[in-house]
Amino acid sequence: MHWRLIAAFAAGLALERVEAKRPDGFDAGFLASRHEDAHGDVRLKMIGPFFEVAQSTQGWRLVAVRPFYSSLEDPTGGREREDFLWPLATRREIGSEESSRYLVFFHFKHGPEKPDRRYRFWLLPFYFEGRDASGIHYRAVFPLGGTIREFLGRDEIRFVLFPIRSTSRLNDLRTSNWLWPLISETEGQGVHRARVFPLYGRSVREGAYDKLFVLWPFYTQVRYEYPGSRGSGFILFPLYGHIKLEDQETWWLIPPFFRYTRGEKMNRVYMPWPFIQRDTGETERLVVWPLYGYRKYEGNQRVFIAWPIVWHERNQRGTEQREAWMVVPFYFHSVTAEAGAPPRKRYVKFWPFFSYRRDGNASKFRMLELWPLADNGAVERNWAPLWTLYSSVRVGENVDRELLWGFHRDHRRGAAERLWTLFPVWEWHRSSAGASWELLEGLLGRERTNSGARWRVLYFWGFEAESEDSQP
Repeated sequence: MHWRLIAAFAAGLALERVEAKRPDGFDAGFLASRHEDAHGDVRLKMIGPFFEVAQSTQGWRLVAVRPFYSSLEDPTGGREREDFLWPLATRREIGSEESSRYLVFFHFKHGPEKPDRRYRFWLLPFYFEGRDASGIHYRAVFPLGGTIREFLGRDEIRFVLFPIRSTSRLNDLRTSNWLWPLISETEGQGVHRARVFPLYGRSVREGAYDKLFVLWPFYTQVRYEYPGSRGSGFILFPLYGHIKLEDQETWWLIPPFFRYTRGEKMNRVYMPWPFIQRDTGETERLVVWPLYGYRKYEGNQRVFIAWPIVWHERNQRGTEQREAWMVVPFYFHSVTAEAGAPPRKRYVKFWPFFSYRRDGNASKFRMLELWPLADNGAVERNWAPLWTLYSSVRVGENVDRELLWGFHRDHRRGAAERLWTLFPVWEWHRSSAGASWELLEGLLGRERTNSGARWRVLYFWGFEAESEDSQP
């Protein structure tokens, strides 16, 4: 136990000494550090990646005890988020909106705090309770019965012994179900739907369509009333189908495997689906599944090789073009540039080894990169620092390089300042105020300022150099 107290006391002395030497921060390697990073944000780290407090120049503040807890506050945007061993639990505030999740418990609060505040409490999929926007309280115990409002895109859902009996409402559409989804009827302004699945079903929307099935999927038919695309058709599965509209006509043989469509804007052929697919017209598409396929439309293109492994995309949005390559799940590379200009953004991920991102004059390289999906804020706050063995961040002329959570650091602030450390063996620091170096955290060191030079020996003994002109 005594050696721990001695180590703690020695670490405290070291932190005191380096903070006195650089009032803006200190560096004790992976044990603890405080510095202003390349973005200008102030970060305090302790015990490698496990504890961090960061204060941004943009106003946000981060506290993390990884991987157990993290808190991100953004007073400027009125946002706050907490994670507890993410993804097990999380809490979020955006203005007057609050939401939290603990495993399958969900709780939402909407609007300012008041007695009739709108809220929702869910224990999926068994219990639902809340108050809707009109102040009506509701409750449901699944599958026994109850009412749920503002759920699954519906204004209201009622059920008793689901799926035996249920009803739902969306605006003026009202649906009644028995043994869902077998027996159903929907009524609304200009809309009527009814089905006894799979025996019979019909869906009508006035001025749009009339769809019918009998013994689904063996016989279906449709009539469309859309301006410029009126017409009708049928499919007798699995033998034959035909649909004729004003702007196109389609034939199926052994549907859905063989199809031929001839239209004003597009022609389509399946020979057979899904193995050979061909579109011509406004959209160009060829699929030889799963070996190769491409799709082109309005300056955009998507290609796959050995589906779903290799992909290439090119997207045009105004004068901006984005191009991406993917080898799922190992490699992703995207480039964004204005027409005729060098790339403005670049992102490369070679999972699980490294990632590189550049946006304008800011860039970041990191290894390892164990998260296989797209970047996720919760992963960045709670997990990514744990597996980041090496990182290099550049913002303009500012550069931060870090190895093994502070075992080695190389910080540059243009030509004005540089810090190079190999904890606890060597440290070298240069700024406009002077330069210094030290061995074994102060066993031997030398500091040069505008007023002269000073040597330090055995951590505590210091004396002025005889020659003022000597350089460290």
